[in-house]
Amino acid sequence: ICVVVQVRLRVLNAGGSLFVSLTMPGTCEMYLLAQDGVYLDTARVLQRLTIPPGGRFDVLVICHVVGRQWAATR
Repeated sequence: ICVVVQVRLRVLNAGGSLFVSLTMPGTCEMYLLAQDGVYLDTARVLQRLTIPPGGRFDVLVICHVVGRQWAATR
């Protein structure tokens, strides 16, 4: 049995002056769906999501391993 977990996230950077970089573990895929409320025509595969101050992104995260997954920020 293959179990795939999908989660849609709205990620925002409420910081005033710092950029935030977000990555997911290797067992997950991340797709950009929208930026600042504007949806893309087709989802874009991401390795890393860099969020500027005040930026808002809608992403789809698909994990192929069931359990807790941790996103990393820098």
